[in-house]
Amino acid sequence: GCAKQIHFTLPESLWEEKKAFFSSFAFREAEKSGRQYRLFDDELHCTASFDMVWKSVMKKLPKLTASLEINGSSQDSDLLVSLRPRFADSILQGRKTVEVRRSFSAKWLGHRIALYAGAPISSIVGEAVIEQLVEDTPMSIWNRFGSSMDCTKNEFDAYATGANKLFALLLGSVRPYRRPLSLGTARSLVGKQLLPPRSYARLKVDSPWARAIPIAGMLQRAEGV
Repeated sequence: GCAKQIHFTLPESLWEEKKAFFSSFAFREAEKSGRQYRLFDDELHCTASFDMVWKSVMKKLPKLTASLEINGSSQDSDLLVSLRPRFADSILQGRKTVEVRRSFSAKWLGHRIALYAGAPISSIVGEAVIEQLVEDTPMSIWNRFGSSMDCTKNEFDAYATGANKLFALLLGSVRPYRRPLSLGTARSLVGKQLLPPRSYARLKVDSPWARAIPIAGMLQRAEGV
């Protein structure tokens, strides 16, 4: 079963020095421990409910990961992009370097995106950077980038039906996740309902997805990816 409380001991001097830090994680009081291990500093013990500590961690996580770097790259994604599993895998394998969208914004040029593979994978599987963004007619987009989309002309035409323009997202700095974060696990960790976007979604500060995405990145850091 899941732990209900978290306990730890620490020297009194450390508690007094870092009390605000510990309090921010729901450890608001410390008492003298029954067992003493130090000659010149009292040993204190702290207790807090697991739920309260976890909520504090989830609240801090987006800000924490914004300052972390993995292999020289920040893990602070700005967008969550939904993909068919086949296309997600193709991007991660390097066969597909251009993703096409019917609507997009030039403001996301240069931004990092989290890659979500839809059902039956239903997981955050990696990340990439939008290195170039081209807006043009469907015919021009196909002529310029068709060989980099890893799809058939019929598939492209079906997607582009009725569109006067399309956006070609040229992706780089692709990083596959060795430990994808499943939708079910992400929901459990953040304690919120998570609905994958139909196309893409901005990761607003303190939104459930903004809390879930950094967990996926940190799992890779734990793996040494």
